[in-house]
Amino acid sequence: MDRTAAQALGRLCHEIFCGRDPFGNRFCGESCAVGATLKRHETMKRFEITTGDRSHSKLLGVTVLEIPDSRPGFFTAVHILDDVDEKSRLARELARLRETYGPVTHPGPAPDGSVPITIQPSRASSSQLADIDAGVAEQLSDREMDVLRAIASGQANKDIANSLHISVATTRNHVQHILKKLDVHSKLEAVALAFRNGWA
Repeated sequence: MDRTAAQALGRLCHEIFCGRDPFGNRFCGESCAVGATLKRHETMKRFEITTGDRSHSKLLGVTVLEIPDSRPGFFTAVHILDDVDEKSRLARELARLRETYGPVTHPGPAPDGSVPITIQPSRASSSQLADIDAGVAEQLSDREMDVLRAIASGQANKDIANSLHISVATTRNHVQHILKKLDVHSKLEAVALAFRNGWA
């Protein structure tokens, strides 16, 4: 979080975290979902939020423990934070998508050594895929589609740059253009959209 004790003490947690959910929506606020859940005495599962601004954002895992207070009806919500590796998060999301959309087939390595991932839609999702607006995918250039497929295969920007023989800065630019054209906020959302629509 990069906050000193002086910056954090005496402030409410939502003022410090200013966390957003994976879709970029404000998660932390005065009417806190964590507080409402704990007041109902429901289990609060670990969740992930993004803090900071676009130029310096950080992905955090949050585990909340409810510590009973001596006063009836009161409690302390202790937030335990851990850094989330974006690559491992992508790997988890890929695994979830594989479970949702059926088995993965590997057509074999490409000339650059990377292995593309093709997901065969399950019968349950075939009817959903028939209604896809192909126009969204057509907005992406061939190179952007290459980058999107590389992201879907789990490659980091540096690996994508090496496999496509472009600079890391160019890769980052392609990623930003992809996110803008697909109207999503993260690589995870772009990958989910690509898998859901059969682009990857």
